[in-house]
Amino acid sequence: MLWTGIVALSLTVRGDVPFAETRHVEDAHIVRRWGVEDGLPEGAVTALARFPDGFIWLTTPR
Repeated sequence: MLWTGIVALSLTVRGDVPFAETRHVEDAHIVRRWGVEDGLPEGAVTALARFPDGFIWLTTPR
């Protein structure tokens, strides 16, 4: 119990986690917005799933 407290305190005091890694990722994402005018039945999406073949499935309340 004492050992756990010492480890927790040392992580808090250091301010970082020894095994954390910082990586820079290129901002190469494509963002598209779909709405009712694009064929979405209504504005709310209740779930999202991406399949290995690349298709993205959306569910709506209607």
